[in-house]
Amino acid sequence: MSAPYNMAEMAAIGLMLLYPQQAGEALGLLRAGMFEAQPLADIFRCIQRMHAEGRAWDGAAVAGALGPQYNELVMQCAECTGSAQQLGSYVAIVRRAWRERTLKAAALGLATGGQDADGITEAMRALVRRQDELLGEAGHGAAASFAQCAAAALAGQGGAGQAMQVPGWHAFNRATGGLAKKGVYVIAARPGRGKTDFALQMAVMLAARWSVCYFSMEMTGTQLARRALSRVCSIPADALRDGTLSPAQAGAAQQVAARFDELRLTVDDAAAVDMQRLEQARHRPDVIFLDHIGLMKTRARPKRSEELAGLTRALKEFAMRRSVAVVELVQAARESEGRRMGLRDMFGSATIEQDADGVLALEPQGEGAVSGQGRRDVRVSVLKWREGVVCELHFAWQPQFHRFWPVGG
Repeated sequence: MSAPYNMAEMAAIGLMLLYPQQAGEALGLLRAGMFEAQPLADIFRCIQRMHAEGRAWDGAAVAGALGPQYNELVMQCAECTGSAQQLGSYVAIVRRAWRERTLKAAALGLATGGQDADGITEAMRALVRRQDELLGEAGHGAAASFAQCAAAALAGQGGAGQAMQVPGWHAFNRATGGLAKKGVYVIAARPGRGKTDFALQMAVMLAARWSVCYFSMEMTGTQLARRALSRVCSIPADALRDGTLSPAQAGAAQQVAARFDELRLTVDDAAAVDMQRLEQARHRPDVIFLDHIGLMKTRARPKRSEELAGLTRALKEFAMRRSVAVVELVQAARESEGRRMGLRDMFGSATIEQDADGVLALEPQGEGAVSGQGRRDVRVSVLKWREGVVCELHFAWQPQFHRFWPVGG
């Protein structure tokens, strides 16, 4: 085996052979397909297999397992190594070179593949998503020992230490633990039953501490701001809309509006939002609200349910890759009228609830307009929550002020 080999690949192999106790992270970040030369990929697979089986390895053990034709290459790898501390640098070089080869090959394939514009665009998006996943693995370690996971759990990572809880909603926070990064959550209700009021209030309250982006595909940012001012100032929304505020109301609204600058809240009211727009967001928020996903642009497919299935899967992958909580507003099916809402009532596709980490169903009690200081009781059913409990919560809703508040905790 006298063919020339990539020196960084040989050094990475050599260091794993010489320092097996330090090779765990490298084995998690590398794949056999990342090695340009097949013989080096074979050596890596052998090390990987021994590691998975809990067997000790060194150069002699690996060469013995692969056969005498690998003796010379194993020795060459061991001779071009440095210290154990350099293993991470060589792993990064191997990954970077593989990414470059993969991107160039994919670009050549797209240029000569004869696909139409939609096909090329989708293929490029898939390629970018995979590259982002690889970068995420390098930055955060996609593979970890169970002992590392346990240590992180005791340190509060991925749990209460990072969950985003809504200020003042104590019963909600106790039941759910809050919104976790990498989680996807659904707020479902029939039209006109308070989804936007509930979600916007949650977004504003969270934005006092975390970065939040609210994508509104039905209402403008100005309309949403009116709702927030109405809630905080107890000013009827129609007075804000029609400009019929009293001097006192106008002064109060101006003071509250000035304080909104303290919130870490961004509103995007573009009529057409798709996954590309989410991927290209100028900043990386902690929470994203999508109001509502039925209006998001999707790739055309034979059935609407298939479009939504692809969208919900993409949103879950996006949340995991970007370490962001995604809150989807979803229309409940018409069949839920007159009975308790269930998971089967997510309009459009069963994958909405399947891909979600948590599902809330809003069901206001009673009908008709509410005026003065009147209110409507709202049953908020926690239909699913991976890190919480399935239960029923109770809120009061004043639609005239776009205000929700928890009842009894």
